[in-house]
Amino acid sequence: MRFKIFCAITSMRISTLGRYSDLKSGRISVEYPCDNFQKCCFHAHTKENMIKYSPQDLIHVAKKQGYDVLAITEHGETYFPQSIRKEAANSGILLLPGIEAYLGSERDHVLVINTDKYPAKSIKDIKDFRIWAENDCDRGNTLIGAPHPYYYDKCCIGDKLEENIDLFDFIEYSFFRSFFLPTDPNEPALEIAEKYNKPILGTGDIHRLWQFGSTYSVVKAKKNPYDVVSVIKNSGFGDCCIEEHFKNENNLEKNITTKTRRLTAMEFAGIMKEVIIGKFSRNFKKS
Repeated sequence: MRFKIFCAITSMRISTLGRYSDLKSGRISVEYPCDNFQKCCFHAHTKENMIKYSPQDLIHVAKKQGYDVLAITEHGETYFPQSIRKEAANSGILLLPGIEAYLGSERDHVLVINTDKYPAKSIKDIKDFRIWAENDCDRGNTLIGAPHPYYYDKCCIGDKLEENIDLFDFIEYSFFRSFFLPTDPNEPALEIAEKYNKPILGTGDIHRLWQFGSTYSVVKAKKNPYDVVSVIKNSGFGDCCIEEHFKNENNLEKNITTKTRRLTAMEFAGIMKEVIIGKFSRNFKKS
C-alpha cells in the first residue's frame, strides 16, 4: 500500500514538472512595460572542466532569452576580456565583471560583482575579505552577495553569513530547487534575509546553458551599472518578491522580482550525475 502511494505521488510530481518544458527551452518570455525593468543574471560561469560552451555561447543564449544584464563570475578569478565586453555590447547586454571568490580552507563561496580589481591571490579567508571590503573595495559601486549559502556542499558559507552579515548586499535565491530534495535550502536564506532586511536575488548559477531562465531577477533600474547596483544596495527584504514562472505575472511595485521554477526530474538527475562524477574525479586526483 505504501509503495502504491509513493508511486502515485512520484507520478504526480513528474507530470506536474512536465508543464515546464517550454520554460526550459526559453519559449515562454516575460514582457516588461518599460526600459526601467532589467532581466538579470548575476551568477554565470564559462571556464570549468565540465562546461561545454564558450563565453560567446553564454552571451548568445542570454540575448536570445531577453536578458539585459549579465555578470560572469568565474570561480577564483575575474574574467572580463575586451572581446567579451564587445560581444555583450553588440548584443545589447550590460556585462558586469565579477568573481565567485574562495574564502578559507573550505573555500566558502562569495559573489563579488561590478569590479575587475578583486585581489583573489591575497585574500585567503573571511578576515582578509573584511579588510579588503572595508578599506580597499569601492563599496558604493560593488555588490557582495552570498551564493547558495545553506546548500549541502561545504563550499557554502553557512553560519558565517550571519556572523558577517554586514558585509553582504544581497543573498542569493538559488535555482537548485526540486521536488526530489528533502528540504529547500533557500528557506534559511530567506529567513536570514528577512531577519537582517537584505534583498533576495534569484540567479541561475549558470553551468549549463539550459539553466538560463530557470531562476533570474528582474531589477527595477535603468540599464547602467550604477543604477542597477544602487537599486540593489538600497533595497531591503520588503522590496523583493518571488514568483513562480508559470503564473506569468509581473509585480511592478517591487524593486526586485525573482522569477523561478523547480527543476524537472531530468534536469535534477543530470546535475546530480555531474556532481557525483566531479567529486569522484577530484578525490581520485588527490589520491
